[in-house]
Amino acid sequence: TFISKYDNTGALIQTIEYVNQNNSYVVPQSIFVDNSSNIYVVTMDAVVLKFNSAGTLLWENANTTYSSTSVEAATVDNSSIPNFIYYTGSFGSNAGVVKINANTGASTWATYLNPSGNNYSKAYDIAYNGGNIYITGLTNSSSGDAAYTVKLNSLGAIAYQYIGSSGISETSLRLEVNTSGDA
Repeated sequence: TFISKYDNTGALIQTIEYVNQNNSYVVPQSIFVDNSSNIYVVTMDAVVLKFNSAGTLLWENANTTYSSTSVEAATVDNSSIPNFIYYTGSFGSNAGVVKINANTGASTWATYLNPSGNNYSKAYDIAYNGGNIYITGLTNSSSGDAAYTVKLNSLGAIAYQYIGSSGISETSLRLEVNTSGDA
């Protein structure tokens, strides 16, 4: 994996190369830069990396709970220097959210969801607002796929969930949350 940094004129400042412990490259899904120029990378296979502004790897967190993990989206809290990183996607046959401490790289909690309680669920997007985390995606019910949105509190507990109409095939791919917390 190569991460490149450019100045405001487009001139290359730096390129960081990252190769995992298996001596292979990973596919970045999301990249964030904080006000201290630290770089956070969340990969498709649930590896979270933090580099300092010089490109030195500060920590690495790899989710090894499920071998079939696929990260779809990530976000950080609203701080200028993030306290937490959240990512979502598919963890086995369930959707899930993982909360990572941005300073230490330690996993704080993981919540696995299957809103319909049936075959599988997938999460496609995540948003953070006022200490709450929102995810959206699709879940399989007895009468087909249905879109869902779930709001989690700061501890990862479900505050509410909405499951769309059954009987029609639907999914939700993107999510926005306004300043009032409406998703």
